[in-house]
Amino acid sequence: MEKIVIVNLIVFFNFRIVGCICSLYLLSPQMTLFTVGIVPIVVVTGSLFGTILRKLSARAQSQNGIVAGVASEAFQNIRTVKVFAMEEAEQSLYEREVEKTKSLYGQLGLGIGLFQAASNLFLNGLILGVLYGGGQLVISNVLSPGDLMAFLASAQTIQRSLAQLSFVFGSGIKVWSSCGRIMEILRLDPKYGKSGTFVIPAHSLVGNIELSNIYFSYPTRPGHEVLRGLNMNIGNGQTIAICGSSGAGKSTVAALIERIYEPVAGRIKLDGIELNKLDSKWLRRNVIGVISQEPVLFSTSIKENIRYGKIDATEDEKGTHQQLIKNTNGKYYGLVKEQEHFQNNDKERIIGG
Repeated sequence: MEKIVIVNLIVFFNFRIVGCICSLYLLSPQMTLFTVGIVPIVVVTGSLFGTILRKLSARAQSQNGIVAGVASEAFQNIRTVKVFAMEEAEQSLYEREVEKTKSLYGQLGLGIGLFQAASNLFLNGLILGVLYGGGQLVISNVLSPGDLMAFLASAQTIQRSLAQLSFVFGSGIKVWSSCGRIMEILRLDPKYGKSGTFVIPAHSLVGNIELSNIYFSYPTRPGHEVLRGLNMNIGNGQTIAICGSSGAGKSTVAALIERIYEPVAGRIKLDGIELNKLDSKWLRRNVIGVISQEPVLFSTSIKENIRYGKIDATEDEKGTHQQLIKNTNGKYYGLVKEQEHFQNNDKERIIGG
């Protein structure tokens, strides 16, 4: 929204400047050429200066994100930080990153200040030039005193518009650098989980899952294969347990079936149809149900948490019972607050409905 406002202001000031230049030309073509002839030089200089400021602003925004990341990481892993007595080290790291941010924003503020100061100096000098040149034309009887005053009024309008543009430009530098990063993310093409369109009719859905010669490595560690030539068949109604040491790929198998990731090689099929040909939302809403090791509850009512993923679920479908309401202190319709701690089995009942 702020970017739209800035763009609209720039368009408004540009139209006003063009209108004033037309009136200047009607009053005195000679003075207009003198006044307008200097503007392109200033515009080019300002554009080059603006490019430098935008790059500096982007660096400051990026550094600001690093500071937030350091703080967030430390708080999220506060137990680990305390266990290893790393409080002072984390604090020092945070202070160093804050100092870098402070330095970058200081440079940015100084650059914007110098840009606006130089702009105002030029614009005030332009008015002085108009007064001097116009005075010479009045002495030579080329321009009347009345036309000079009208010319000066229009020139001052241009000067105020340019001054306001320099201020808007300074604010816009920060906005454009932030929006640029957002647009960069929005333009990213999803590498994983592109949805197909096919849906298996309910009357013909069996539920057989087949993993054939699956190879997989995470994008952050492409050289480390988590799964190598995995083959597995899970039949309808079958209960299986995947066992292995930490990092063996147990959770990875579940993530691949959920289509959070795509295998590097191999195929995963549901009733003989490859998962990447199926509608992902249909697959997750109607076929796959997941209860994680540490279930997550959202800050809404227990009732809403139970029917999360199927908002139109009926009371019977939600499978609620009096024991669940009793275990959650009767807060079935109340809000789940962050400070409320439920036992894992109660969380699992809520997630599983």
